Amino acid sequence: MERTIDQRAFWSFIAIAQGGWPIVKVPYTRHDIACNKFVSELLGSRCDYLLILDSSRIHPTDIIDQLGEILEKEETDIIATEDNAAVLIHKEIFRDWPPPWFRYDFDDYLYRASEPLIWVDDWPGFYEKANEHGAKIAFVDIQSPHIDDCPSEWETYLIHTDKRTDRDVLVSVPMERTISGLSFHSFLEIARQGYAFAAGSYKRCDKARQDAAQKAMEWRYHLLMMLDSDHLHPPDTVLRLMARMGGGKDRLVVAGLNYRRSIPFDSLAGWWCKDKPGWDTPYIWPNQLTEVDIMGSGSMLINTEVFEKLPMPWFGYSYNPEAPDEFPGVDIWFCRLCNANGIKLWVDPTMTSPHLADAQVDSAMFQTHLARTKGKVQLEWPESRHSESSS
Repeated sequence: MERTIDQRAFWSFIAIAQGGWPIVKVPYTRHDIACNKFVSELLGSRCDYLLILDSSRIHPTDIIDQLGEILEKEETDIIATEDNAAVLIHKEIFRDWPPPWFRYDFDDYLYRASEPLIWVDDWPGFYEKANEHGAKIAFVDIQSPHIDDCPSEWETYLIHTDKRTDRDVLVSVPMERTISGLSFHSFLEIARQGYAFAAGSYKRCDKARQDAAQKAMEWRYHLLMMLDSDHLHPPDTVLRLMARMGGGKDRLVVAGLNYRRSIPFDSLAGWWCKDKPGWDTPYIWPNQLTEVDIMGSGSMLINTEVFEKLPMPWFGYSYNPEAPDEFPGVDIWFCRLCNANGIKLWVDPTMTSPHLADAQVDSAMFQTHLARTKGKVQLEWPESRHSESSS
C-alpha cells in the first residue's frame, strides 16, 4: 500500500479476496518495506506461497488460478508477470536468505549530467539475489492493466459471483472517493467470507445507494448491506447485523452505531426533537439494540422488503428552507421515508465501524500522543544531543 486504491482496482481485489485467501495487512509504506513485511508474515505462517499484487493494477479475478496452472506445468520458485504487476514466490527460497529481501540499491541509480536520473525499483535486485540463492524464475504474459490505461467508467466488475448459495445478502460500497489502506483491508476481510458485492463506478452517494438497492431487488437478494468506504469495518459486521435483525418482520433495518468524523464527534443516531428542529443523541448508549428515529447509513443492513413499501427515490438529499446552510444527507432522507411509512429503525450500540478522517500531524498532536503514552516512549532529550543543542 503506497497509495489510496482506485475504485477499478478495488473491485478487482474484492473479487480475488472472495476466494477466501489469507491476506497480509500492511499500512501505507514504501514498496520495499511492505514486501519485507509480507515475507516475514509468510515465514511465520503455514502458507507455502506469497502473491504480491500491484495495487495500481486491475487484476484478472482468476489470476491465482492462472498462476496455479502455470505452477503445475513448470518447476519454478517464482512466477512473475513481465511488468511485475503480480509475483508469486515460494517460501523455501527464503530459508537461507537473511533479510532484507527487498531493498532499493542506490549503487544502481544511474545519472548523467545531460540525462534525467533513472530510478531503479526493488524488483531487479530481488530477482538477482533470488538467482544467487538458486531460485528458478519464470516470467509469464498475464495482463493486469494499469488504472491509467483503463477507462474511468469501469462497470465490468459487477461481482455477482456469490460463494454463498443461499444468496442472503448483497454488499454495497458507495464509491464517492478513493479507498484508504485501512478501509481497503477491512473490505478484503469481509469479501473473504464469500459475500457478493454490487460494484460500480464513482458516483454521487444517493445514486450509488439507489443503484445498489435496485440491483438487490433485481438479483432477488433478501438483504442489502451498505458499508461506506470511509469507515473501518470489523470483519464480523455483516454476520452480527444479520443476527441482530433476526428472522422476524419487526426489524427490517438495523445499523451499527457510528460517530461523526468531525467536531463534535457525536454518535450518528437518535430521535427527532419535539420542541425544536433537529434531533437529539445521548452521550451514553445502552448495550442493547435500540429503536431510533434516525441513524447513519455507514454500516446499515436493510431487508429488501423495505423497498417494496417505500416510494422512490429511496435515497436523496433534503434542502431545508428554514436552515439554508444545512443539507441533510441520504441517511436522513432514507430515515424520514421509513418514519413516514411505518418502518422501524434499530441501532446496535455494541457495534461501531470507526469513521476515518484526515488528521493534521503537528507539535500539538505529538504532545497529545506523549501524554497518552507517557512511560512507553522516550520523553527525555537524548544525552548525545545535549552538547550539540547548547553549542
